Amino acid sequence: MEELFKEETGVELKIEHKQWIEEICKIGLKVLLLLILFYILNIIGEKLAQNNFLIQGGFNSDILYSVLVLPLLYSLKDIKDCFESVFIKVWKGNGYITVKRGCLNIRYDKLYLNEINNIELTRSLCGKMGQYCSIDLYAMGGFLRIPHLKDNKENVKVIEELMTIIQHNNDKEIPCSATAGSVSVHK
Repeated sequence: MEELFKEETGVELKIEHKQWIEEICKIGLKVLLLLILFYILNIIGEKLAQNNFLIQGGFNSDILYSVLVLPLLYSLKDIKDCFESVFIKVWKGNGYITVKRGCLNIRYDKLYLNEINNIELTRSLCGKMGQYCSIDLYAMGGFLRIPHLKDNKENVKVIEELMTIIQHNNDKEIPCSATAGSVSVHK
Protein backbone atom coordinates (compact mmCIF):
# COMPACT_ATOMS: atom_id res chain seq x y z
CA MET A 1 0.00 0.00 0.00
CA GLU A 2 2.84 2.39 0.80
CA GLU A 3 4.08 2.14 -2.79
CA LEU A 4 0.95 4.00 -3.93
CA PHE A 5 2.04 7.10 -2.03
CA LYS A 6 5.76 7.06 -2.69
CA GLU A 7 6.78 9.57 -5.29
CA GLU A 8 10.45 10.16 -5.70
CA THR A 9 10.42 11.12 -9.39
CA GLY A 10 9.04 14.66 -8.98
CA VAL A 11 10.79 17.80 -7.86
CA GLU A 12 11.97 17.44 -4.27
CA LEU A 13 11.52 20.61 -2.24
CA LYS A 14 14.30 21.48 0.19
CA ILE A 15 13.45 21.35 3.90
CA GLU A 16 15.35 23.01 6.76
CA HIS A 17 16.28 19.93 8.78
CA LYS A 18 17.99 21.91 11.58
CA GLN A 19 14.68 23.40 12.73
CA TRP A 20 14.67 20.95 15.67
CA ILE A 21 17.07 23.32 17.45
CA GLU A 22 14.35 26.00 17.56
CA GLU A 23 11.84 23.52 19.02
CA ILE A 24 14.25 22.32 21.73
CA CYS A 25 15.04 25.94 22.66
CA LYS A 26 11.31 26.81 22.92
CA ILE A 27 10.66 23.88 25.26
CA GLY A 28 13.77 24.69 27.31
CA LEU A 29 12.65 28.32 27.63
CA LYS A 30 9.16 27.26 28.83
CA VAL A 31 10.65 24.93 31.45
CA LEU A 32 13.13 27.59 32.60
CA LEU A 33 10.37 30.20 32.96
CA LEU A 34 8.23 27.77 34.96
CA LEU A 35 11.15 27.03 37.31
CA ILE A 36 11.84 30.76 37.75
CA LEU A 37 8.16 31.31 38.49
CA PHE A 38 8.23 28.49 41.05
CA TYR A 39 11.23 29.99 42.87
CA ILE A 40 9.78 33.52 42.85
CA LEU A 41 6.44 32.32 44.22
CA ASN A 42 8.23 30.13 46.77
CA ILE A 43 10.25 33.13 48.05
CA ILE A 44 7.09 35.28 48.23
CA GLY A 45 5.27 32.51 50.15
CA GLU A 46 8.12 32.13 52.65
CA LYS A 47 8.30 35.90 53.22
CA LEU A 48 4.57 36.07 53.83
CA ALA A 49 4.79 33.12 56.23
CA GLN A 50 7.67 34.77 58.16
CA ASN A 51 5.68 37.96 58.57
CA ASN A 52 2.62 35.89 59.46
CA PHE A 53 0.77 38.20 57.13
CA LEU A 54 -1.62 35.83 55.39
CA ILE A 55 -0.42 32.33 56.14
CA GLN A 56 -0.98 30.78 59.55
CA GLY A 57 1.34 27.88 60.47
CA GLY A 58 4.08 28.33 57.87
CA PHE A 59 4.40 28.01 54.13
CA ASN A 60 4.18 24.62 52.43
CA SER A 61 5.88 24.62 49.01
CA ASP A 62 4.42 21.19 48.20
CA ILE A 63 1.14 22.84 47.20
CA LEU A 64 2.98 25.29 44.95
CA TYR A 65 4.91 22.41 43.40
CA SER A 66 1.70 20.48 42.68
CA VAL A 67 0.19 23.54 40.99
CA LEU A 68 3.19 24.06 38.68
CA VAL A 69 3.84 20.43 37.76
CA LEU A 70 0.92 20.27 35.30
CA PRO A 71 2.11 23.23 33.18
CA LEU A 72 5.60 21.68 33.29
CA LEU A 73 4.31 18.35 31.97
CA TYR A 74 2.20 20.19 29.37
CA SER A 75 5.36 21.95 28.14
CA LEU A 76 7.29 18.68 27.94
CA LYS A 77 4.63 16.91 25.88
CA ASP A 78 5.90 18.67 22.72
CA ILE A 79 9.28 16.91 22.86
CA LYS A 80 7.95 14.11 20.65
CA ASP A 81 7.44 16.62 17.81
CA CYS A 82 10.83 18.33 18.08
CA PHE A 83 12.63 16.16 15.56
CA GLU A 84 9.84 16.17 12.97
CA SER A 85 11.86 18.34 10.59
CA VAL A 86 14.64 15.75 10.34
CA PHE A 87 12.34 13.14 8.78
CA ILE A 88 10.27 15.23 6.34
CA LYS A 89 10.44 14.88 2.57
CA VAL A 90 8.33 16.83 0.06
CA TRP A 91 7.84 16.11 -3.64
CA LYS A 92 5.91 17.99 -6.27
CA GLY A 93 4.84 15.50 -8.89
CA ASN A 94 2.80 16.05 -12.01
CA GLY A 95 -0.48 17.34 -10.61
CA TYR A 96 0.04 16.75 -6.88
CA ILE A 97 2.25 17.36 -3.86
CA THR A 98 3.30 14.59 -1.48
CA VAL A 99 4.63 15.12 2.05
CA LYS A 100 6.26 12.21 3.88
CA ARG A 101 6.66 12.51 7.65
CA GLY A 102 8.13 10.31 10.32
CA CYS A 103 10.74 7.65 10.87
CA LEU A 104 9.03 4.73 12.60
CA ASN A 105 5.43 5.80 12.06
CA ILE A 106 5.50 7.04 8.48
CA ARG A 107 2.69 9.26 7.25
CA TYR A 108 2.09 10.34 3.66
CA ASP A 109 -0.09 13.31 2.71
CA LYS A 110 -0.97 13.85 -0.92
CA LEU A 111 -2.92 16.81 -2.26
CA TYR A 112 -3.91 17.24 -5.89
CA LEU A 113 -3.09 20.63 -7.38
CA ASN A 114 -6.31 21.03 -9.37
CA GLU A 115 -8.26 21.10 -6.08
CA ILE A 116 -6.18 23.71 -4.21
CA ASN A 117 -7.93 27.04 -3.70
CA ASN A 118 -5.86 28.79 -1.01
CA ILE A 119 -2.25 29.02 0.15
CA GLU A 120 -0.85 30.49 3.39
CA LEU A 121 2.68 31.17 4.58
CA THR A 122 3.70 31.03 8.25
CA ARG A 123 7.12 32.15 9.44
CA SER A 124 8.48 32.20 12.99
CA LEU A 125 11.17 34.57 14.28
CA CYS A 126 13.78 31.81 13.92
CA GLY A 127 12.36 31.12 10.47
CA LYS A 128 13.13 34.70 9.46
CA MET A 129 16.69 34.37 10.67
CA GLY A 130 17.16 30.83 9.30
CA GLN A 131 15.38 31.53 5.99
CA TYR A 132 12.59 28.94 6.23
CA CYS A 133 8.80 28.96 6.53
CA SER A 134 5.76 26.68 6.49
CA ILE A 135 3.29 26.65 3.62
CA ASP A 136 -0.33 25.57 4.13
CA LEU A 137 -2.33 24.44 1.09
CA TYR A 138 -6.12 24.28 1.32
CA ALA A 139 -8.58 22.46 -0.92
CA MET A 140 -12.23 21.57 -0.61
CA GLY A 141 -12.17 18.89 2.07
CA GLY A 142 -8.39 18.81 2.33
CA PHE A 143 -5.41 20.50 3.91
CA LEU A 144 -1.66 20.00 3.48
CA ARG A 145 1.17 21.58 5.44
CA ILE A 146 4.64 21.79 3.98
CA PRO A 147 6.68 22.54 7.10
CA HIS A 148 10.15 24.08 7.37
CA LEU A 149 10.48 24.93 3.67
CA LYS A 150 13.79 26.60 2.82
CA ASP A 151 13.85 29.97 1.05
CA ASN A 152 15.87 29.06 -2.03
CA LYS A 153 15.43 29.64 -5.75
CA GLU A 154 14.10 26.16 -6.50
CA ASN A 155 11.46 26.28 -3.78
CA VAL A 156 10.40 29.82 -4.72
CA LYS A 157 9.91 28.65 -8.31
CA VAL A 158 7.71 25.74 -7.18
CA ILE A 159 5.64 28.00 -4.90
CA GLU A 160 5.18 30.51 -7.75
CA GLU A 161 3.90 27.64 -9.92
CA LEU A 162 1.52 26.63 -7.13
CA MET A 163 0.22 30.19 -6.82
CA THR A 164 -0.40 30.30 -10.59
CA ILE A 165 -2.31 27.00 -10.39
CA ILE A 166 -4.33 28.29 -7.43
CA GLN A 167 -5.17 31.48 -9.31
CA HIS A 168 -6.26 29.39 -12.30
CA ASN A 169 -8.35 27.14 -10.01
CA ASN A 170 -10.04 30.17 -8.47
CA ASP A 171 -10.68 31.79 -11.88
CA LYS A 172 -12.46 28.72 -13.24
CA GLU A 173 -14.84 28.59 -10.26
CA ILE A 174 -18.40 29.25 -11.35
CA PRO A 175 -19.46 32.64 -9.97
CA CYS A 176 -22.95 33.03 -8.61
CA SER A 177 -25.17 34.90 -11.04
CA ALA A 178 -26.96 37.91 -9.61
CA THR A 179 -30.03 37.27 -11.75
CA ALA A 180 -30.32 33.52 -11.21
CA GLY A 181 -32.01 33.73 -7.84
CA SER A 182 -33.67 37.12 -8.04
CA VAL A 183 -37.33 37.54 -7.33
CA SER A 184 -39.31 40.52 -8.56
CA VAL A 185 -41.91 42.01 -6.31
CA HIS A 186 -44.92 43.78 -7.81
CA LYS A 187 -47.26 46.00 -5.85
